[in-house]
Amino acid sequence: MPSLFDSLVTRYKSLDIAFPALKPVTVAQWILESGRGSSRLATEHLNFGGLKWRSEMIGFATPVDFEAHDGLDFYCKFASLDAFIVGYWRFLARSPYEGWEEHAEHGAEAFFHFIGPIYNPSGDAYVRQVLALTA
Repeated sequence: MPSLFDSLVTRYKSLDIAFPALKPVTVAQWILESGRGSSRLATEHLNFGGLKWRSEMIGFATPVDFEAHDGLDFYCKFASLDAFIVGYWRFLARSPYEGWEEHAEHGAEAFFHFIGPIYNPSGDAYVRQVLALTA
C-alpha cells in the first residue's frame, strides 16, 4: 500500500502544470518540509509544504491552529492531495513571489534560487538543502 506521500507524488506526476520541469524541485521541497510526508502537518492537514495561512488562500485551504518548531500559528489545512497541489501553486501566486515564472523559464534551479529565500528565512542554506534532494 503506497504511503500518503507516495500517493501525492503519483497524483502530481499525472497533473498538467505550467512548468512541468519544476516538479522534481517542488517534490524535493515537499520532502524536506514534510519529512517525506511523515510530519503531523502533512498527515493531519495534508500540508506537505509547511504553508502558513494567508488570506489569499481562501477557497484553496482553511486555517488551522498548529504548533510547529517556531511556535503556534495558523497553517493551511487542505481537503485533498489535489487541493494541496493547487494550493501550493496558489501560495506562490501571492505578491512575495511575483516574478517566479520568469525564473522558472531558466530552469528549476533558477526558480528555486528565487523562491527559496522568500519561502524560508534560512535562505541559501534552505535552497542548497532542497536542491541536494534533486541530485
